[in-house]
This record gives sequence, C-alpha cells and structure tokens, in this order.
Amino acid sequence: MQQASDANPTHKGIAGEYGRLLLEFNHITQAEKLLELADDPTNPDWKVVSARGTVFAKQSQYSKAVPLFERALQLAPDQPSVMSNLALAYAMEGKVEKAEPLLRRAAALGGDARVNQNLALVLGLQGKYDEAKQTMAADIPPDRAAANIDYLKQMVKAEPKPIPKSAAPDKVAAKLKPAAAETSKDATGWSTNVAAARPAN
Repeated sequence: MQQASDANPTHKGIAGEYGRLLLEFNHITQAEKLLELADDPTNPDWKVVSARGTVFAKQSQYSKAVPLFERALQLAPDQPSVMSNLALAYAMEGKVEKAEPLLRRAAALGGDARVNQNLALVLGLQGKYDEAKQTMAADIPPDRAAANIDYLKQMVKAEPKPIPKSAAPDKVAAKLKPAAAETSKDATGWSTNVAAARPAN
C-alpha cells in the first residue's frame, strides 16, 4: 500500500485504503492526512468518513469526531460499527442518553463483540451493572464478565454518571478482559472499519 500511495499520491481510493490501514495500527498523523485527502464530498465513502472520525476520537477531540460519525451514519444507516463509534463519542461528551440507544440498535443489527463491549461499558458507567454483566457474558465467560463489572464499579465508585475521561475506551479496553476474537487489530473501543473493507477468506 505504501508503494501504491507513493506512486499515486493524489489517488483518493488508494489514500482511503492506506489511511485506514495506518489507522488500524495507530499511525494517527499519517492516517489523518491520507484520510482527509481521500474524503471526496462528491463521492463520499462512509468507511473513509468514519475513519476520519476515529482519528479525532483517538485524540480525544470528540467535538470534531461526532459530526464525522453522524455524517458516516447518514451514508450507512445500518452499519453497527459507525453506530458504536458515534455512541462512544456521544458518551465521552457526557451524552450517555444518546449513546445507549445507538449501541442497543447496533447490537440488534448484529454488531460484533466490540459493540457488545461498548454497550456494556455505557451500561456499567450508568450503574446498570446487572445488565452490563449479561451483555458482556454474551461474548466472554461469566467469571470474566463479573470481573470486568467489578472493575467498572471501582472506576465509577458505584455511582451512575456519564463516562469520565479516565474511562476513555482506549484506557478501559486495556483493563477489561476482551472476547477471544476481535474484528480489528486495534485493541480499543473504536472501530477502524478496516475489516469491513476486506473480502471474506
């Protein structure tokens, strides 16, 4: 991809693919430049737009991430990964009441373990621990789900509240015991949508 990008520096399609790949491996600065180049208002690609949102979200710039995730959701209204990203950005801005319905919808549409993890996080941080544990237990053994909820309780001191900065998905993901399989090498709560662009093996 790097060779193709070097040979075709203005090709939006190549820039989009390479930018999302770089984002998957957390090369944020390079990814941001390529994804900005790839974002074509006349022929928008929801994967590129959502990835641009993820770039800002990973830098805790949620006010910039939200409009991009909202735009991506308009382009792809049934994509669980976009709903999950938008919901997390809402939650990080303290708008948990907008985050939970989006995550429930994403889970109902067949979202992966990452979506369930994010839903459980939002539920747990509102003090809905029993439901959060049930949600986690869909993807990991009950004992691990219980341990994760215990961690969430400690983090919020058993008081329902919007997601604090200390509970950013990147930080929480490092503490929680995830499901055995993930759809992306990015081990945070944010989806890079790279897997969605790859054909099945």
